[in-house]
Amino acid sequence: GEEGDFCLRSSDCAAGLCCARHFWSKICKPVLREGQGCTRHRRKGTHG
Repeated sequence: GEEGDFCLRSSDCAAGLCCARHFWSKICKPVLREGQGCTRHRRKGTHG
């Protein structure tokens, strides 16, 4: 998927994009710094 496309997981998105929650759905967004915008491999129990 391209930026703004609906997705289920980051692997659904093009390189440089990841699947991030967007209101009630999930869309592909540009990868920012770690911990920003995308919920990838986040450890349990750590809330920022």
